[in-house]
Amino acid sequence: SVLNSIAKAIDESANDILIMGHTDSTPIKSGRYPSNWELSNYRGLAVLNYFIKEAKVNPQRFAVGGYGFSRPLKSNDTVDNKSTNRRVEIIFQPLEES
Repeated sequence: SVLNSIAKAIDESANDILIMGHTDSTPIKSGRYPSNWELSNYRGLAVLNYFIKEAKVNPQRFAVGGYGFSRPLKSNDTVDNKSTNRRVEIIFQPLEES
């Protein structure tokens, strides 16, 4: 329901959208993702896929990336803080002035 609300806001705006994934600092131990960089990108792509396939938002409005563990909101010293750092940010880009 959160992504549906954001998709509605995207539809109602003229802004391009940047989707950025994040991880905590614990190194990923998965054959699917060689590092937290890939995992953070995948998180962003998962949100993008939802917006495009489920919410039917125009794909030309999006850019996607990942910050890995490089931009934490909190220190990675507790389970709760690590949980906070595993996130996706959806950024409405400023409109260009004409």
